[in-house]
Amino acid sequence: MMEQNITEQPSNESLPSSINLIGETMVPKELYKYWSYNSLKELLNKKELVFVHLGLWKDPYEKIYLTTDYTALGFKQTKIYCMSFIAGVENEDTEWKMYSDNDKKTIRCRINVEPLCEILRSFAEKNDLLVYMGNVNYELTREKIQTLYLPKRKDHNHYFKEFSLEKYLQIMALKPKNHEYENELRIFLVPKQENKYFKDILKIPIHEDQYSLLFSNFTIQPFEIKQSHLPNQEKLDKGFYDFVKSSMAENLNSFYPNAAVDNYEQFKKYKPVKRISLKTGKIRK
Repeated sequence: MMEQNITEQPSNESLPSSINLIGETMVPKELYKYWSYNSLKELLNKKELVFVHLGLWKDPYEKIYLTTDYTALGFKQTKIYCMSFIAGVENEDTEWKMYSDNDKKTIRCRINVEPLCEILRSFAEKNDLLVYMGNVNYELTREKIQTLYLPKRKDHNHYFKEFSLEKYLQIMALKPKNHEYENELRIFLVPKQENKYFKDILKIPIHEDQYSLLFSNFTIQPFEIKQSHLPNQEKLDKGFYDFVKSSMAENLNSFYPNAAVDNYEQFKKYKPVKRISLKTGKIRK
C-alpha cells in the first residue's frame, strides 16, 4: 500500500517542557529521515540514535560561524551535537533524486515526534544536556549569510545583538534560500558544562518502551534502471531490483514489525489528461 504523503499539522503543545524551540519553530507530529539500508539496520539492531558534532558537517559553508570567536559578545560556544530531519515530504521527488543510491539502497523513515522527544528528554536529563529544535531558516542569500557579521548589514542586529546560545543556534540553522526545498529541521544537543564532552559522536540509546513507537513507515527508494542495448537487460534489471526491494521489505518487517513498508513509485501519482471539453472547461481524465 502506497504511503499517504500528508504531513500532520504542526503542533508544539505535546512537546516536553524541557525541549527548547529556536525562534518561531513549529514542530510537526512526524518527521522524515533518509538513511542507507545498512545504517538503518544498524540503528534498529543497536537501538540507538547517533548525533554528530557540527564540525563533521560536510558542507564547509554551513560551518563558517561554528568556531568564530564570540568573546567580544560575551559568549563562548561549547561542543554541540546535531541530527537533521525533514519536516515534510512535499518535495519528495527531488529528495529521492538527492538521496537514492543503487549501491547503498536508501530508506526514508517516517518518525513519530512524541517518542523521539521523550528519548531526547530522558537522555538529556541524565547527561546534563539541553535540547533545542529549530526549523532551518532559508530567508537569506549565500552572500548575506557570509557577510552577516558586518555591523552595517541589515540582519546583523537580529542575530548578534544581545548574543546568546539561542542566537548562536539560529546561526547554525541558516542555509541559503536556494536550499529552501530541503525543508529541514535540526535538533541540537548542547552540554550544560563546558568541556564535558570530547568525542565527535554522541550515541543515544532508545529504550524499549519508546523503540516500538518511534517509526511508523519505511519507504524503499526507486532504483534507477539504466538503458541498455543488450536484449532483455532492462527487464532483467527491473526483475532484480524488484527482488531486492522484496528482500529489504521482508528484512525490515522482521527487524521492526511495528512500521509499514512500501516502495516509492513516483509516476503512480500522475495520470495523463485525455481530453479537454471546450463547452464546460472541465478537464477529463
